[in-house]
Amino acid sequence: KTLMKLMLLLIVLQITIFLSIDSLNSNKALPITHQRCLKLKMIQCSDKDFIQSTKKSFVSLVASGFFSMGVIGLFIPLAPVIAEDVVWTDRNRLAAETWRAVDEGYFDRTFGGQDWFKLRQSVVKKKYTSDNELYQSLSEMVSKLGDKYTRYLTPAQYEALVSSATGQLTGIGMELEPVPPNEDKSKIPVGTTIVARTEDGSPAEAAGLQRGDIILNVDGTVADRLSPEEVAALSRGKEGTKASLQVSRNGQVVDITAIRRPITLKGTSSGQIEVISSQKGKKLQVGFVKIRSFSSTTKDEVTRALEAMHSENSARPDVLVFDLRGNGGGLLQGAVDTSNLLLKPGKIVVFVVSKDGQAQALQTLSNGITSTDMDLPDLTTPVYILVNANTASAAEVFAAAMRVKNHFLL
Repeated sequence: KTLMKLMLLLIVLQITIFLSIDSLNSNKALPITHQRCLKLKMIQCSDKDFIQSTKKSFVSLVASGFFSMGVIGLFIPLAPVIAEDVVWTDRNRLAAETWRAVDEGYFDRTFGGQDWFKLRQSVVKKKYTSDNELYQSLSEMVSKLGDKYTRYLTPAQYEALVSSATGQLTGIGMELEPVPPNEDKSKIPVGTTIVARTEDGSPAEAAGLQRGDIILNVDGTVADRLSPEEVAALSRGKEGTKASLQVSRNGQVVDITAIRRPITLKGTSSGQIEVISSQKGKKLQVGFVKIRSFSSTTKDEVTRALEAMHSENSARPDVLVFDLRGNGGGLLQGAVDTSNLLLKPGKIVVFVVSKDGQAQALQTLSNGITSTDMDLPDLTTPVYILVNANTASAAEVFAAAMRVKNHFLL
């Protein structure tokens, strides 16, 4: 197609040149004396025939000029097509939009040392035969940045992420985690996904799934190279459908089938225990709150837990413990909102800095809960924050804010 367009352009240009030359040669029809006068640029050549012929030549030149401009104007819109004969589909557009989103928002402007524009050409120009092929290509592009916190999520993965952040999803109610490096002693391959816990009363619990089970297969998909998020996405689906899992337990393969249903994730658990102080030998009431992940509902869940500890039917705790071990983060705003329960009003929790160096301060509300709710602990109650190597992201922000702003012990 490109070759044919170029040939057509050459033909049109030849016609234009021919018309221009013909208009100039039209002067040869003049008398010899006038031709000689024209060559010598003599002013006295001005009889009627010569003037009319000259007018005709001028009109021909103007007409051919406009014709040339029209042809050039016609081909200017075709220039990009001639330069890059690519038929864009919705998949190509999505590839371009994904590249642009990373280009506009990524903080490291060296893009991990990658030729970022070359990567764009490779993903945008590619002819995709399926959505999965496109998703794989975009995932590989983003992974080349070398940033484990920057990933491409398929529509299904994104929907699962949003569901987790809001505390609502349709699945079987299990929490997954990778085997930590250098911490496993049972010869489980590093990176394998295991069951951390099951929700109380969930289909996973009813089906017999247990803590420590190694996920081998979900609905026919081998899970040995999948992340916990990818395995979790496979376990979710439409309400009433079956999730068929194959797990390894104590060296034996166990088949488990659970029926998917709407699950309200409980990102927190709480309670009170009585301990004996090793220093003073006196009894202490210790209230604990386990936060597994921050979501839009975490603040309300923690509020209810603290209110229960400080109710008339419960002994007020002498010490509070927030357990963030294994908390991979979740929703940053959920961590900021929860900070309202323990920090003084108007305290800055964290600064979020954009790639352009613009800083946004996320802070506790001016009318923070601690200043108005007498059922919650006052700011003098000793608080301890438990963290480990798997405490990350929003959980780190929460823990750091508690340590710096309120001098809580980590």
